[in-house]
Amino acid sequence: MNRFFKKVTALGLSAAAALSLTMGSVSAAWTQTAGRWSYTEGSSLVTGWKKIDNIWYYFNGSGIMQTGWQKIDGVWYYFKASGAMQTGWAKIDGCWYLFNGGGAMKTGWAQSGGYWYFLGGGGDMKTGWVKTGGHWYYMDGDGRMQTGWLTLNGKRYYLDANGAMVTGTAVIDGESYTFTSDGELTEEETPSQTPSADVSAIAKDVLSQINSARRKEGLSALTLSDKLGTVAQARAVEQAVMGNISHSRPDGSEWYTILAEYHMPATGCGENLAMNYTSASAVVKAWLESSVHKANIMNVHYQYMGIGYYEENGNIYWVQLFSTSN
Repeated sequence: MNRFFKKVTALGLSAAAALSLTMGSVSAAWTQTAGRWSYTEGSSLVTGWKKIDNIWYYFNGSGIMQTGWQKIDGVWYYFKASGAMQTGWAKIDGCWYLFNGGGAMKTGWAQSGGYWYFLGGGGDMKTGWVKTGGHWYYMDGDGRMQTGWLTLNGKRYYLDANGAMVTGTAVIDGESYTFTSDGELTEEETPSQTPSADVSAIAKDVLSQINSARRKEGLSALTLSDKLGTVAQARAVEQAVMGNISHSRPDGSEWYTILAEYHMPATGCGENLAMNYTSASAVVKAWLESSVHKANIMNVHYQYMGIGYYEENGNIYWVQLFSTSN
């Protein structure tokens, strides 16, 4: 007979009845008086935290079992009507809350079931637009943080891989877009790439020359990666958006942050840039004559390479990405 059933049975028998069980040589008992439950072990009334039948309970200084919201040592907990400490998700008074394995109510960002949620200062799960850390985020009706394209009331927004709403000019999947300060898409611009530019053929030409240089150094050959090439092409478009070459992105973040947007690890990677070289031979020669760029090319750990090539307004932008994995 479990403890909860014993308590209910006691309630039906007497307002001051006691139920006992023997724990080795120590007697333990639930006692109800005036509708309030207490727990004794031997002759001692239990106070504070107590785990009974694998369930945590909390008893105040007078030994009364607590229910509902309780702030203990500065932390909020919730105890069910049975007194059992709440863990996981719980809907209380119409709001959802999340409690960790120790029963503490969570606030701020929390990950559960593979999704990110945001819990207010009072612990309540947020839905809709949420501003925190200087950025806007959007949580769906189930509280899950959204990423990627979002359409609301006929307006389009874009939320980056971290969920932050994008403003200003951004390159997304190789295309340039402009968003207002409120995050609304104002125009979609697909920069016109020179039709005659065969990026695939250019990449193969660069690879051939890079591997030739690596062989002379006794290094293994690199392999072209379509995934890395896609990212390199997006980076080339970003250079055009900025009008120069930079290892920073148009939003000021570091170059490698783009990898997460394509579900690739940002570790074990390198980037070479160049501008206005008119052939693969010319750009490879320039990279090899630069000690910093050559160090990337000759890195013994890199196994894959991707090439981005983009022409706009008479300028040519080159991006060479390296990675230890594909």
